[in-house]
Amino acid sequence: MQATLLDKLRLIAWPSASTLDLVRNNANLRDLNVWYRNWSGAIHHKVFFEKQGTAAGIVVSDDSSDPGLLHVDPVGIDADHLGICKPADANALVYVRTRDFIVDEIIPDVGSSAGYGTFQAADLPKLPRSRSHQVAPIALRLAIISIVGLLFFKGIEALFFPPDVLGKATIEQITGVIRVKSPNLTPTQIEQFIGALREARGDPSFERAVEEAKKGNTRVAEGIWRQIYENREKEQNKAREEQADAARNLAASAVTNNIAEGLSWYRKAIALDPDNMAGWLGFGYAALAGGTLDEADQALRRYVELACRAGNEPKTAVGLNGIGDVLVAQGKLDEALKSYRNSLAIRERLAASDRSNTQWQNDLHTTADRIGGLAYMFVWVRNFARALESSDLVISLAPDKIWLHTNRAHALMFLSRVDEARALYLRYRGEKNVQNGKPWETVVLEDFAELRKAGLTHPLMDEIEKKFAAGG
Repeated sequence: MQATLLDKLRLIAWPSASTLDLVRNNANLRDLNVWYRNWSGAIHHKVFFEKQGTAAGIVVSDDSSDPGLLHVDPVGIDADHLGICKPADANALVYVRTRDFIVDEIIPDVGSSAGYGTFQAADLPKLPRSRSHQVAPIALRLAIISIVGLLFFKGIEALFFPPDVLGKATIEQITGVIRVKSPNLTPTQIEQFIGALREARGDPSFERAVEEAKKGNTRVAEGIWRQIYENREKEQNKAREEQADAARNLAASAVTNNIAEGLSWYRKAIALDPDNMAGWLGFGYAALAGGTLDEADQALRRYVELACRAGNEPKTAVGLNGIGDVLVAQGKLDEALKSYRNSLAIRERLAASDRSNTQWQNDLHTTADRIGGLAYMFVWVRNFARALESSDLVISLAPDKIWLHTNRAHALMFLSRVDEARALYLRYRGEKNVQNGKPWETVVLEDFAELRKAGLTHPLMDEIEKKFAAGG
């Protein structure tokens, strides 16, 4: 973000070639991002961005913090860029979240494998410092900028009044002179000019408004009171937004350890800022995890409503998936399938519109996975026709996800389409890493065991188990 600003202010900033490579939408950055997203599938990630600016402003804003990686949601931290890069101490939120991420996500995957947990050092070549090739000397540029700034600052005042006269003039005097010198100005333009002068003088006082009202200048008094009201309203709105942002950060942190406390903070956040989408989404999923399903449903539907109002289709699809998750938890599987399908329709359209957008392609597969899991639940509740329908829907979108075929085979078996089911069970024998690192045979046999516990059995299950055991 700062590189983009420096690029726009080349005259005074003199950005280096390296800095210019960081400008938003730089071709090299886009290529690097696409390469990394395709390469880093097996790596766990945790992404932070700052909510506060340094003296130079926000370095990594929320709209530029998303790396486009699957299941990676950037986390806003109530700190500036320096505070995120160098946490103040071990109690800092970014330090705690990073530590927990390493313990929960990285260490379990590493285990005791050889080669992990060691440091490697490499000598890097010294890079030459790049220099600006701007022609104009620095001193000349600064002189030009100073002159232009001075003329701009003083120009409006000098246009109508010398500074000492302007400071003593009343609103009526100023308005009268403007009408004489510029008769073509509209009343709206004059009012805007007067407003700018009031702002330059400082905030209008309540006492001044009372004085003008006593003199019979009610329009001037109304204008001052209106400005006082609007200024205070802006201050209050900003304070509420900052308070809501703090409550959301507290909620996101607390919910990992205490669902009830996290939900309490989310309720405060949405009360302070009821139009903030992130607050409703976080509240919805926290309520789902905490088992308050009615609250989860209401929160996620509100999130979808805000996303639709903003015309944001990707976020609408996220909310529809969330509603589907809540409906599954409520046992409303048919309604859940409808919500997932609505999400799928959006994500299919987005993915088809830009095949190079890795995030949209991954989002499509995320919804497909949800519908695939729902197909297994339909088998459990003996709605075999819906299970087959759901399986066929997602297999056409993700034919490489072999585990989806297990649910199709189960549905076919219980629909008495035994030959088709048998052929499908035997088609993928020997396939490795079908689901969670398990081979095809293990996934099928574990499903059979769970189905029997649910009172679902079929002679084909015994036949397939014998064939798997015999290796034939």
